[in-house]
Amino acid sequence: MNLNTISLIVQSHLGEIISLGVAVSWTITALCFEFAGKRIGALSLNIIRLLMAIAMLGVTLLVFTGNAVPLDAGREAWFWLAISGFIGYVLGDYCLFNSYVLIGSRFG
Repeated sequence: MNLNTISLIVQSHLGEIISLGVAVSWTITALCFEFAGKRIGALSLNIIRLLMAIAMLGVTLLVFTGNAVPLDAGREAWFWLAISGFIGYVLGDYCLFNSYVLIGSRFG
């Protein structure tokens, strides 16, 4: 096989290659969160993860917009963002991490 043949194979199957990479990433993430959840607990893990995510999001916003907090968002946008974040990230991820501790990442 020459380089042109390999390039054509990669280009024609790029979606499949990316989807396999995503599946491997999700598997590794689930295994790591299962291990961490069993060591420090699901609630502690979720709080640490949320604090790290807030810090990284703040730095990203600071770099791209000049503000660590999106000050131009309206009150209604903040309300729906807060409700969505609480349900999805706080409750949903806590339940996911707790399921990793109780039944493992394979079934969780």
